[in-house]
Amino acid sequence: SPVSLDPAQRPPDFIAHQVVDPSTGQVFESGEAIAGGRLTVKLFKAGTTERIGDAKVTLIGPTLASGTSTSALDLTLQPLKPGSYQVRVEAPGYATILTNPVTLDATNPTTVQYELSPSAGDVTGRALDGSGNPLVGAWVNVDDAYAFTDSNGAFRLKGAPIGSQTVAVAKTGFAPAAVTTTLSSGETSLGDVRLTARERSVYLQNAAQPFGGSAVGTALGALTTALQGDGFTLQTTANDPAIRIIASPTASSIGDVAATAESLRSFVAAGGKLVLLGEWGGFADYDPDTLNRLAQPYGIAFNPDLIRLSGTHPSWIQIPAVGSALPAPTPVSSGIELFESSSLLAPAPAVPVASTGSGGFRVSALLNGDFVVAAARPYGRGLVVAVGDTSAWVTPATQGGASNLDVSSNRAFILDLLRW
Repeated sequence: SPVSLDPAQRPPDFIAHQVVDPSTGQVFESGEAIAGGRLTVKLFKAGTTERIGDAKVTLIGPTLASGTSTSALDLTLQPLKPGSYQVRVEAPGYATILTNPVTLDATNPTTVQYELSPSAGDVTGRALDGSGNPLVGAWVNVDDAYAFTDSNGAFRLKGAPIGSQTVAVAKTGFAPAAVTTTLSSGETSLGDVRLTARERSVYLQNAAQPFGGSAVGTALGALTTALQGDGFTLQTTANDPAIRIIASPTASSIGDVAATAESLRSFVAAGGKLVLLGEWGGFADYDPDTLNRLAQPYGIAFNPDLIRLSGTHPSWIQIPAVGSALPAPTPVSSGIELFESSSLLAPAPAVPVASTGSGGFRVSALLNGDFVVAAARPYGRGLVVAVGDTSAWVTPATQGGASNLDVSSNRAFILDLLRW
């Protein structure tokens, strides 16, 4: 029989990762599917009326959404929460753009039109330490075009604008470097770019927050011990650390969420590294909405619903292999295990670090395929790492007896995330 649905009565964290636009039949990715506004994006070659296809379009704002343009149709993204959005466009052969904010409301569909200019040729080079050793997983950017170095320290950056540009190279534990050069339509080689080592300091920002019968700082005690053994320095105050970690935050632990989000954004843009940890469901009063508000500026969304009841531990997700987009200093070749987790929506320029494989299961959607559980996203001169699990980071024998950080794959994988 007919059923009446009221969009306003949907739970605030109702999420669908794939949404169909009824006007065009296009399928796109959306972080939250709720009643709201609609944005149509038109892309043209600069100075012409010729459409651009195969462009990756990402909305960064209250609702994370992304899609791929075609040369024949407009790209319409909906439904979207009202608010302010930036549009990021990355297309083969064109300079990557991040637009000025666009304001959407729930009643008036909005159409925007952008022209893309041809990009410069590829920018190549190698990132080395002071002794000439290759730096693996360093990130390179010109404006909002990004690349990572491979196992030989080599990089190939696409999507930079033509003209005088500053190429920035950064990595955790090193002072960033910047090279100003003139980019043309041909390939530009920067040669070797050397970075000077500096202290790898870590600050656990919500250490005093209650978590699983103790506090975040106590629960993650084995992590801090492992970090110290790996040469990291732990800070008890936010005195310009290299890395900030926020684990399963609650609204009360964060306080003024908007102010904290802006403080973190400034920290990352200036070259800091931010690690955001999610959690399955609402364990320990974890507030997914608060975490997503902190993650919003970087175009990453946490969806607290990923479980897989199989494997060695009854509630652990078996991840077959660590992704190759960011090479690990210590490769984890046999795969890793994470506790019941969040799935992540992380469109370009974020890159997957680990996925579930086809055996992953989201409890709120009947979708098959891989689900991202860890991703990295360059932002400004810094880097954001998002991981859909906090429990795998906690002290052994806590959380109902789960071995957590004692699992060797976890320990290696987590230290790799912090070394990148």
